[in-house]
This record gives sequence, structure tokens and C-alpha cells, in this order.
Amino acid sequence: MLAGRIPRDDTRTGAGPPGVGASAHQSHAVATRRGAAVRPRARPECLLEPVEWRFVRVSTTTIIGLVAVIGAACGLGAAGVAGSRHGLVARYYSNPEWTGAPGAEGRDQRITTGALDERVMAIPEAADGGFSARWQGFLQVDRSAVYRFTVVAEDVAWLYLDGRLRVNNGAYGPSEQTAAVSLEAGLHAIEVAFVSHGGDYTLELLWADGPGPVEPITTDRLFPTRTAWRAYDALWGQAYLWPLTGSLFIFVGFWWWPLRHVARHCDTRADEPDANRILWLLLATSFLLSVVAIGWGLPQPITWAPDELHPIDVTDAVAQRFSGGWHLKYPPVQLYLLTTLYAPFFVAQWFGVVDLTADLTHTALFMLARLMSVAMAVGTVYVVYLCGLQLYTSRRAGLAAAALV
Repeated sequence: MLAGRIPRDDTRTGAGPPGVGASAHQSHAVATRRGAAVRPRARPECLLEPVEWRFVRVSTTTIIGLVAVIGAACGLGAAGVAGSRHGLVARYYSNPEWTGAPGAEGRDQRITTGALDERVMAIPEAADGGFSARWQGFLQVDRSAVYRFTVVAEDVAWLYLDGRLRVNNGAYGPSEQTAAVSLEAGLHAIEVAFVSHGGDYTLELLWADGPGPVEPITTDRLFPTRTAWRAYDALWGQAYLWPLTGSLFIFVGFWWWPLRHVARHCDTRADEPDANRILWLLLATSFLLSVVAIGWGLPQPITWAPDELHPIDVTDAVAQRFSGGWHLKYPPVQLYLLTTLYAPFFVAQWFGVVDLTADLTHTALFMLARLMSVAMAVGTVYVVYLCGLQLYTSRRAGLAAAALV
């Protein structure tokens, strides 16, 4: 009976054309048999992906710790090298006329009777017949002032500064001579000549930069050459630069992952080049507008911004071990981040390399904190853009992010 005949179900047998009455599973099977490429479902973008390195996988915390240790070690090693170059070039002769080859020579940290004893012991023939010595190098003066130099000698001694005779202690026997010399801040050539005609001897070089008592010239003021002084000034005199380098490495470690995330985001949306360019433009504009006045109010110890977190706030938090009395302007997380960023400075201070209250060091800490705030501002713009992208189109996401720039 034709009227009661059940029509053949082409969708069930797969005879019908795919996509017309066919199930999704069957259409997929047909497309697969024909060799058509099946586009996988797009994986939702994850905002918190681990940082993948090309050769190894290593946590950001480990990187930050290693950089902090390396930065502090570099600062301490450089400071030690510079500190070992102090003193004056010394030459000792086995006669009282500074003639012939020196019987002993080297670098003396100070000009004292004790230093003479150690050197003269290496020249046996000088004990009876007398000896002579000469020290040459440079004296560092921090500020322009009138300095008093005193030479205590037995037998005779002379002090030259910048090639001019300043103290003439030429009287035989124990004597003390003092001269006032006006010196400009900087490096000055210094030379001391001494003669002993045998018997007991004494030599002390003292100075004072005011009306107070004279005292020995400390080792850190004396340099054998100008090159040694330049090395000291670069490595020790500007010691804050070494922990600052370590802190900058830590800063890069902090923000390496966000930068990689922006790059991956643009790769996943390669079909929207205009939107990617707008995103980079927004981030760059935010950075430039924030960093242009990063030195505002510095190097004053107390800045003009009433809501700024000062380096002393961070050091106080570390001293209190981040416990009790959080009445500061920012939550503890900000202090944790800055403490990690300041880690090379804390290590350098613990070893006595830097003083956190010194002008340049204090300014460097301020700049690091502000640089962290700038990076957070740029990161906030990016997060707003991603949130807008989840809710709306890339154009509307760009408008939302632009409102924060």
C-alpha cells in the first residue's frame, strides 16, 4: 500500500547530502572522509599562563632571588676591589739621600711610625747607617676648605701638596710643624719625604678640616694613582649603582611575564592588526605619560606628593617584619613588592657598602618605587582592555582602556 509506506530516512542512512537533513556528527564524518580540514574549537585565552622559557622552565621567584644575590655580590666584590687600591706608593732607600735602587717599595695604607718599622725591617743595612723614604700619590678632599696639616718627625720630613712645599720639618730631633692650606674639593697630589740619620725615628702625618684636633689621614683618602681614584669613585664612591643594577634586573623579572602575555595576545588575534596596533599604542602612551615626570620633587628627602610611599616606610615595614599598625597609604602587598625590589640595597647596607639615607641612594630608591607604580599603571590599562574584550568588541575595549590613559 503506497499510502502507508514509510519514506526512507536519508539522514539516518547518510544517503542525503551533508548539511541537508544530516546530523552534525554525520556531516563531520563526511567532511573528514573528503579530507576537509576541521578547525578546532578556539581555546579561551587564559590570563594567568605560566612563563615558558625556550630551554628551561624556571619560576619568577627563583629568577628574582638569583638576580638579587648576583647584584649584591657584584656590588660587594667591586667595592672590595676598589677599597684594596688605597694608600700611597712608598719607596725606601738604605741611605739618607734617596739614591740608588730602593731597598723596599710597595703601597703603604698610612704614613706612621708603625708602617716605617715594618718596611725598615726589610732593609737590614738601614738600621745603623740611616735610611730615607718617599711617599707619592693623591689625596681626596670632599669639600673646599682650609685644612691644617701637621707633620711629627724625628729626624726630618717634608710635605708637598700639588707640587708645592707646605710643611718643612727640617729640624733634627723630635719636632712638630703645622701649616694651614686652602684646598678645593677633588684630588690633590701629595708627597712626603723623610730622612733618618740612624737611631730612633718617628713619623706621623695628621690633618684637620676645622678648629678641632688633628688626626691621622684615613686610608680611604689616599690613592696611589689617578686611575685608582677613578676606580674607587666609580665602584665605591658610587656604590649605589651596583645594588641599583640588581634592582633593575628584579624589576625586569617582575614585568617579563606581562610583556610576554601582551605579545601572545596579539599573536592569537593576528587577524585584527589594527586592534593590536591600538593596544600597543595605548600601552606606550600610558607609559610615556606616567614616566615623563618620574623625577618630580626629587632629590628632596620629603617629596611634594602627600600620598607617596617613601623608602623609609618600606624600611620600617621590614624592621617590623610586616606586622602591626598598617596605617600607611598603601596595602601590605605594595610593601612586599617594594621590599623585593629593594633587596639588593638591603643586602648592600647589611655589609656596610651603602647608606640608605645618603642622597643618591635615597633618590634611587624613590625612582625605583615610582617606576614600579608606572608599570602598574600600564598593567591596569591592559587589564581593562582584556575585560572589555571579553564583554564587547575590540573597539569598545580600546575606548575603555583609553579612558584610563
